[in-house]
Parts: sequence; structure tokens; C-alpha cells
Amino acid sequence: MVLKVQEAQVEDALATYPTILAKLLSTSGDLGLLFRQHPLPSGRLDLLCVSGNHLLLVELKVEEFQERFLGQVMSYTRDLVSLQEQGLLVKTPIQSFLLCPSFSEAQSERCRASGVEPVQYSPADVLQEFFSRMQSVARFVSIKPNDNGLWNIYLVHRVLYALLDMSSAQEVAAVTGLSRKSVMNHLRFAEDLFLVRRRGGGWSLTESGARYVVARDARAPVDAISDEQRRTLREFVVKDPFASPTVFGVYSVVECVFTLARNAYPVSVKTLRGYFRDTCGKATQWVTPTSVGHGIGMYSNYAIDLGLLAKIGDRFLLTPDGVRFVLLLQLHKGIAMVDAVSGRNGA
Repeated sequence: MVLKVQEAQVEDALATYPTILAKLLSTSGDLGLLFRQHPLPSGRLDLLCVSGNHLLLVELKVEEFQERFLGQVMSYTRDLVSLQEQGLLVKTPIQSFLLCPSFSEAQSERCRASGVEPVQYSPADVLQEFFSRMQSVARFVSIKPNDNGLWNIYLVHRVLYALLDMSSAQEVAAVTGLSRKSVMNHLRFAEDLFLVRRRGGGWSLTESGARYVVARDARAPVDAISDEQRRTLREFVVKDPFASPTVFGVYSVVECVFTLARNAYPVSVKTLRGYFRDTCGKATQWVTPTSVGHGIGMYSNYAIDLGLLAKIGDRFLLTPDGVRFVLLLQLHKGIAMVDAVSGRNGA
């Protein structure tokens, strides 16, 4: 198998999430990173860590063992001992490790005889585990749009407006003429948009929901969305594009149109179909043309309701608000990604 991975890439993954390194080294206690690429008289040490009352010298390679690797680790070990003797490094036992994708039994024995612990590892497994750790703290990596069953945002208006005077789904059903099951479906969708929240045995408007309701145009039909209502929802989505599956779905469809516009503009529904499905992680859920069509239909409608996309025939266009929207959200996603790959959200 051809291995095309750089040492710096594996090192970066281990430095970002030291718990991966701790598992490779089979350390029993917590492991903390002290230095990375630390200059020494004989070269640059990849990683210097601390675990319990031991310093851990870690040199990693992405190729099979070579004799010079062992000599390199032994030189680094002597350099650290010299620093300890000069009072420039804490005097505590040093454990030296050499990480390589493969060792023969004889090579492993030679390492141990020289005071170096050989660790056979898979660079691919390290990078895969790095992504899994990042995925657990960066919600946008794993979040996927829901199939809400509602094709437009304005369909929840009757339920939202009824919540001004009542709180139970049964009362809302009686006033709106909807079944209780339909009311609950509407409420769950509105909850995903952070317009309502559960309170005790009932429901109430959130702060954003109250602003949204107050912003309605009382002279317009119940299914009309005012400009102020659009602004209220857009402002919330921009603050946290990964707040819910529905919010993320709206962001994704606008971003997909923005990206595909580089090829041809306006962007056709046909071009958008497969790209949107794959981009938002629904390749294994939306497996039929009908399910893909429903997904695009719903989320493009939400984006149109919010004034982020326009549609002429079977082609989508970005509105000025849509362009500003996607650029701001890409900034937020970039910040979230930086936090995740730097280990700021936990390791």
C-alpha cells in the first residue's frame, strides 16, 4: 500500500489531541504536551510530553524502521539528560519512544536494548481518530438536515400566533382546526427554528419567537412573511448556523448554490440535487430521486422564505442578503473549525 502522509501531519494530530498519543504509548496517567519540534544540539525533537513523574521523549516516523532512527532518538535522550545536568530541565526519569509503522522482532529488541521503546502504529488510524475526536466537538461535521414534513416556514404561523394566548397543543389544535398531531409537528419544526420552547406540559414563544410574531404584518394574510420577520430569523441563523438540523440545512442549501455558481449561474435544480444531498451528509438517507427532491424542495423553500434565494423556473439565484448570509456563515464555520482542530473544545 502506498502511504502518502507527512510526519508533520501525524505529529499535528497527536499534538492537538494528546489522548491519542497516550493510547499509543499505553500510558496509565494523564499525558501533557510540553514541547513540539523542540530544538536540541543534535536536532529537533518531535514531541516532549509529561506523564506522572516521567518525561516522555517521542520521535515519530511514517516509514518502516531504519537504524538511523534509533541513533536519532538516543542522541535526543542524551541531549535531554545534559539539559537536566545543567539545571535547564527538570530532573525526572526520561522514557524514550520511537513510533514507526513497522518493526521486525529483531529491530524491536535492538531498540529496547538501547533504552528506547518501539511503538508500531498506523498513521492512517491516527488521522482517522483525529477526525473522530474533532467530529465529537465540532457539531457541523456530523449535523444533518431533518425531514420536517413542512414545505415552508410560513406554515407554522397559525400555531405560532395562537401561542400568544395559549400554551397547550390541544388548545392550539382547537383554535387552528389542525389535528393535535399536526400541531405537534408544527411545534417541533418551530422549536428547531428556536421560535418556541417546551415549558412544563405546554409550549411558549422564545424571545426570538416573540419578536418574530410581533414583526408580522397584521394586514397581510397569515401565510405572509414580513421583511422584519425574515430579518429576525436570518439574524438568529447567522449567530449559530449549527444550532439545529433545520438551521444547518438552510445554510447548506444557500452555500451549495453559492459554490455551484462558479460553474454555471443561475444554478439548476438538476445540478443542485446530488451536490446538496452529499454536502449535507444525506447520501445514505436520501437514496431515491423522490427523497432527494423532497429535501431540496423543503430547504430551498425555507431559504426563499427567508429571502436568501430566488427561483426562476428550475434555476436558483442568490439574493444580496443570501450572498452576505453565506459569507458570514463561512466565517463562523471557519472559526468553529479552528477551535476544533486546535483542541480548544476538549480532547
